[in-house]
Amino acid sequence: MTGKFIVLEGIDGSGTTTQAKRISQYLEKSGLSCLLTAEPTEGPIGNTIRGYLSGQHYLPEGEKGTEIIAMLFAADRLEHLDATIIPALEQGKWVISDRYVASSMAYQGGDGVSKLYSLVQRLNARALRFMPDLTIFLTLDAKTAGHRVKSRKEQLEIYEKLEFQNKLDKQYRQVFIQEKIENLCIVEGQDDIDFIFGEIKKQLKLLM
Repeated sequence: MTGKFIVLEGIDGSGTTTQAKRISQYLEKSGLSCLLTAEPTEGPIGNTIRGYLSGQHYLPEGEKGTEIIAMLFAADRLEHLDATIIPALEQGKWVISDRYVASSMAYQGGDGVSKLYSLVQRLNARALRFMPDLTIFLTLDAKTAGHRVKSRKEQLEIYEKLEFQNKLDKQYRQVFIQEKIENLCIVEGQDDIDFIFGEIKKQLKLLM
């Protein structure tokens, strides 16, 4: 494939959406054809996921609810991969995705050793074999990220509660180690957005 696959990861409010847009704009100004996308997608499975996360649909508490969400995310991702990401890469486009498989491993997989983690691994086995050319992880303390999320939303989704977000940075880092994720760049999301993008741009230039 002649295109490049770039993924942004981080806890809610860390700035992945903002930086994904800036990456796309920068690459297009550099003369490269880009596709900006995100997970969950805007497709029917992705919209169902949003309904569960926002509380519009009933979701069982505990492990059963997590399993349902994990299966939906995996299905949405496989459709995303086959219908959107791979065709774009084959056309030579640079694909920038706001979240990919590491999100599922961190959000639904938990501590990396539980039965749920094994389930998420199995559900995402194909996606784990198709990894990005660059994964950018924006790290940020949960309290600051939470303030950002609250400033733009009236109601928090199930994953956006502070208690859960406090665990996520550690769980992400566990995923990066356990799944041996290569081409990883960790950027401090506490800084000014222009400084953050400057750090990201250094990594992009290595791929261009």
